[in-house]
Amino acid sequence: IPAYIIKEHQLTTAFGFLQCPFNLGLSILPIIIGVVIDRAGYFAAEMLNILLLYGALLLTIVVWIFDFYEVKCRINVPRWTGLNNITKKVAQGEEMNGS
Repeated sequence: IPAYIIKEHQLTTAFGFLQCPFNLGLSILPIIIGVVIDRAGYFAAEMLNILLLYGALLLTIVVWIFDFYEVKCRINVPRWTGLNNITKKVAQGEEMNGS
C-alpha cells in the first residue's frame, strides 16, 4: 500500500516508519502477554489477542473507506482497468489530454 500512496523518493523512509510499530509490537507484546497470563490466565491472553486482531481489522476497513472516498482511489483499483497507469501519471503531475 505505501508504494501506491507515497512518492518514490520517500518510499524507504515510509517503510522505515511502518517497520517501527511492527518491531515495537514484536518486542513488547510478548512481555505484555506474559503479564496477562500470569495475572489473569490464558483465556484473558486469548481475549487480548482477539481484541488486537479486531483492531487491525477495523483499521483495515477504515483505510479502505478513506481510499474509496478519495478522489484518486489508489488501493482498490483493479489492475486490468488501466487506472493504475493514470494514477501514476497524475501522481507524477503529467497532463492527461487523451493522447
